[in-house]
Amino acid sequence: MENKPHKLFISHSSKDAEYMKAFVDLLVAVGVHKNQITCTSVPQCNIPVGCNIYDWLAKQFQTSDLHVVYAFSDNYYSSVATLNEMGAAWVMRCKWTGFLLPGFTFNKLDGCIDKNQICIKLDDTDIVTLKQRLRQFRDDIIKEFGLESIDEDEWEVKRDDFLDKIKIIAQQSTVYKGLHRVGI
Repeated sequence: MENKPHKLFISHSSKDAEYMKAFVDLLVAVGVHKNQITCTSVPQCNIPVGCNIYDWLAKQFQTSDLHVVYAFSDNYYSSVATLNEMGAAWVMRCKWTGFLLPGFTFNKLDGCIDKNQICIKLDDTDIVTLKQRLRQFRDDIIKEFGLESIDEDEWEVKRDDFLDKIKIIAQQSTVYKGLHRVGI
């Protein structure tokens, strides 16, 4: 069996960039190197200049042990590019983890993903379950990437900072949408 490098590809809408910046910070805190993450909304994890985006992504799918992270939102399902990414990941049978961004619900999941696979809802009101699922994701990434375990106290601080950022971004997004609806 061919040994391919482990990489994370974060499939998301560019309209959800602020969430992705916070998510990449959490991944880096766990020990994932930025060169192992492709996230087009984070400059340090972006597709290199001069590359054809589709050719470069196709090569990543073919030459890496790619773990796709979906950042599901209404914006995600409104983007042709992200739906193409979902289809490519499905064809390549990539391992994947789904995150539901604030305001997005499980019943909106669609496309070629397995809707029965457990996803992480970032605005879950059951905070114990949310923290447990984030810990499980962390543990899976540590094992998959062969990383050293993060100190549990440090993890809790980083995780809670991440969740605080997600709440702030969601609140700002809600305020912006409200102002936009009334024409301000």
